[in-house]
Amino acid sequence: MRRFFWRRTIIVLSWILLTQLIAPSLIKDRLIKAVPRLDLDFVSLSLFDISRLTLNGIHITTGTRGMADIEASIPSLTVDLALSPLFDEQLVIESLTVTKPDVMYTDGELPRGPKTTSPTLNVVVKTAHVEGGRFTYRRVLYKEASLITLNDIRLQASVDQEVRVKSNFQIEKSGNIQLNFHFPLKQENLTAEVHVFIKGQNLADLNVFFKSNDGVVLKGIMQEGVGRVVVNGDQAKSRVKAIYKNFDAKLVSNEDQGGAEVFFTNIGIVLTTKSKNKSKKREEVVTKRQPNESIVHFILTGLKVAALEVASSSD
Repeated sequence: MRRFFWRRTIIVLSWILLTQLIAPSLIKDRLIKAVPRLDLDFVSLSLFDISRLTLNGIHITTGTRGMADIEASIPSLTVDLALSPLFDEQLVIESLTVTKPDVMYTDGELPRGPKTTSPTLNVVVKTAHVEGGRFTYRRVLYKEASLITLNDIRLQASVDQEVRVKSNFQIEKSGNIQLNFHFPLKQENLTAEVHVFIKGQNLADLNVFFKSNDGVVLKGIMQEGVGRVVVNGDQAKSRVKAIYKNFDAKLVSNEDQGGAEVFFTNIGIVLTTKSKNKSKKREEVVTKRQPNESIVHFILTGLKVAALEVASSSD
């Protein structure tokens, strides 16, 4: 009986040592070696379910050389793994839960940084959930940086033959935004479809970005807005239907935003300072992706142009 007790005790202690100390340390080392520019505080493994992994204190930077850069800080990330593919040098994540990530996405006129190697571990994520996230879009133009932030992001994503994402968030300090998009995984030319639904967006909140990036100052409320972007290769067809209240737009005139008037003239928009009490109209525009333009900026440009077309041409 005593021998059985000690044997059982040794097995339990060995299991605790393996799951709570040895395995987490090995996993942390493997991840840091496999993923370039990854910092990670510690890894913990479930004592009763070794397929459940929690990563804490994550900081990672990645991106496309000279085109876009992503920097993310994640306090906590929980992963449910499929164990068998690990033997084939593949990491299959059945479910990924990310808590309060803070992501900065920068694109525009970026310096061409050093090339980074791709991760050596093939990673597949089947489903993902984000709670309480923040996403900051930073556009560098004429060596000036313009930022706009999406707050309180809730997101669900699934992957099989295509990626499907549904998310809700707030832009700066107002609005209720729903963004859905999907695109096939295996495709020669990029195809994607994006849907946006907006309620109660104070346009003045957008000036932190539009004033420095586009040289325009907006006022008024977008009471309701529906946008759809269909991307096919280097072309996007964007359609926006919106209801504005008291819309107003003014160009900012200074040397740094000298190209602003040319931009709005080229897309056929005549901005006026006359206040619009209300508008309801649908506009469709076609935009072409510029060389080295990030996909995020490409899609945002289509939505922005269509939305301003609605506002400027309304009665």
